[in-house]
Amino acid sequence: MSDEDRLARAAELEDQARTEPLAKARELGMQAAQLRMRVLGEKPYPVLVCSECWQLTGWLGSRDRCDVCISSDRREASFADPSGSWVALHGEASPAPPRRVSAWKRLTAALGARNALERERMEVWNERVDPGESGPPTL
Repeated sequence: MSDEDRLARAAELEDQARTEPLAKARELGMQAAQLRMRVLGEKPYPVLVCSECWQLTGWLGSRDRCDVCISSDRREASFADPSGSWVALHGEASPAPPRRVSAWKRLTAALGARNALERERMEVWNERVDPGESGPPTL
């Protein structure tokens, strides 16, 4: 049996597992995982099978589940929380990159007209600093 045949058979077993009762589905899923492991061959790192989704992985957590399944369970538990706690679906927001003075205004300042450059610098400063709160006190 070639590698392509093994992968095709694994896909068939997984499709069949979706329509079977849980015990039979687990058995078929494990058979599909074993076929995929044979295609991979020997590796210097562990190749493990998730007990829930039957995907191959290098790490298993609680109840022999992969990170995707554990994260999915945690997210579903957060949504089902009766106290209605906040669920963050993304990481921390990164700060906006600093705004640079336009090349045109830098060129005009180099030629001697500094008013436009100074106005631009003040606009950038005012975006970051609130006089009286985060900047020097106003008179």
